[in-house]
Amino acid sequence: MCTLTALVILTSGAVDLMSGEMLTESAGSVLVSDAFAGVFGSAGSAFIALAILLFAFSTVLWWKFAVRSTQRSTGHISLLSPA
Repeated sequence: MCTLTALVILTSGAVDLMSGEMLTESAGSVLVSDAFAGVFGSAGSAFIALAILLFAFSTVLWWKFAVRSTQRSTGHISLLSPA
């Protein structure tokens, strides 16, 4: 996914390939969304929005698993965990 993102940003015209300077004021996820929209149309922005949503959801699930796993292996139950 990272290589695809870099290629889309570089081919979208957001970066001057000779100097490496940004040709747009966008940065971060807005830059990625604009680049995908420029290359793939409105489906590009929708794809990036869905990808960010799924990444955030999977991160929350992973942290919950990691905390539970650590609690089980150490025998330590946090005050913040539900009974």
